[in-house]
Amino acid sequence: MSDADTPPTPPRPKGNPPGLKKDGTRMLGLGAAAIGVPVALSLSAKSNARPPLRRESCDLLVIGGGAAGIFAALAGRKAGLSVILLDKGHVGASGLSPWAGGMNYFDRATGDRGRWQRVVARLGEYVNRPDWMDVFLDRSEEFHDRLKSWGILDNNIVVRGKSFRAKLVDAGVTLIERLMVTDLLQARDGRVAGAVGFHFDDSTEPVSH
Repeated sequence: MSDADTPPTPPRPKGNPPGLKKDGTRMLGLGAAAIGVPVALSLSAKSNARPPLRRESCDLLVIGGGAAGIFAALAGRKAGLSVILLDKGHVGASGLSPWAGGMNYFDRATGDRGRWQRVVARLGEYVNRPDWMDVFLDRSEEFHDRLKSWGILDNNIVVRGKSFRAKLVDAGVTLIERLMVTDLLQARDGRVAGAVGFHFDDSTEPVSH
């Protein structure tokens, strides 16, 4: 293919769009599935024999302890629901959330929403969802200010995880960590009704102390 056949790359705008603010601390990305379910299941294996099935029940099951999962779990408790949060590692310290380069938020007092939408659409090659971008523009400053009030943005990764954990425990969220979800369970009407998985700490391998 010759250079003439290659479509031009859209120019990247210089600087940030009006209203963009970025907290310089290393902070959060998003990526968790928050699912309302009546039942959560996990497997526990202590030997080569068929492991016993451990059952847990809740109103809201949150899979993933990153930023989205943490906020979903806290919102569920605020609404009066019993909440279980599952994480393959440790809450606030696994996955992509702790390693993101920073947290951008939209300053509603000075920002230009229309230009923000245009810039994001161009950088995303016009496959972004403007309605989701509207949610970000409406809510990002609120979430940023809440994290700042918790002291999350001023701490390193280890302290951040402990701060998130303390918030969840204080709110009454049940945490099940180091658990890998392998499948979702469906009710007869097709709704997601739970999850099944295994715990990383269950093993027949010898353990050193």
